[in-house]
Order: sequence, then C-alpha cells, then structure tokens
Amino acid sequence: MIEFYKNLQDREKKLLLLSLSFVFLFTIFLYASGTYNSYKISLKNYSKAKSEYEYVYKRVSNLKNSIKSFKINKSNINLLLEEEKLTNAINDIFIDTTSSKKVITFNASNISDAVYFSEQLINQSQISIKAIKYKNSDDNYIQVELIYD
Repeated sequence: MIEFYKNLQDREKKLLLLSLSFVFLFTIFLYASGTYNSYKISLKNYSKAKSEYEYVYKRVSNLKNSIKSFKINKSNINLLLEEEKLTNAINDIFIDTTSSKKVITFNASNISDAVYFSEQLINQSQISIKAIKYKNSDDNYIQVELIYD
C-alpha cells in the first residue's frame, strides 16, 4: 500500500488526500446530523410528556381540592378537629360572620397544634385567607385569629 502511494504523482496524492478528508468530514456531518435529529425528537417527546403530566396533575389537584374542601361552619370545623385528633388541643372556637369578612378565632394549647390546625382550615376551606394572627395569652394558650375574605 505504501508502494502504491509512493508511485502516485503529486497531483494524485493531493486528490486522494482531499477525497479522504471529504469522506471523513461527511462521516462527522452524518453523525452530528443524526445526533441533532434524535435530540430534537427527544425534546419533542419531553415537552409532550411534560404537558400531559401538567394537565393530569392540574385535573387531579382540582379534584382533590373539590373533594376535600368544605364550607366553614361550626360542625365542619368540629369534624376536622375529630379527624385530626385535636379535640383536646384546640378549644373555644368562635366564627364571626357579622361583618363582610369571616373571622374564625380559637385557642390552642401549643403553637405547633395552632399552626397545624390553621393550615388544615386554610387548605380545606373554599374561601381565600386574608390574614392570620397568633397571640400568646396570659393563661398559657395561643389565641389564633383567621380572617377570610
């Protein structure tokens, strides 16, 4: 093979080198093109799967919220207290609906139960919350006030 290459003229050597470099560049181009096309296909599949996931997640979260949500009244709050086993920790529940806003006040034995119960009321109610006020009372209770729109 080396003898064959040595017997070629200078012009033929340059043509052979040029054709080999074109074959090499063409091979690199085909590889890059295939990689780019597979990247585009996987990106398309990713965006399709993501949009389907978001659609399903939105539907499920709406369904979960509609199943769990309730109107705020004394019986529903007592039911929630029993479900969460907080009947001993939360007491003196008062619902004020005289003004345009709905205000729920209660006393809790400790701050963690007060925060947890407030969170449960907010997450499961159909009304958006406007303000939350926590206050330590003199008789070792936490007074909580939830103000809804």
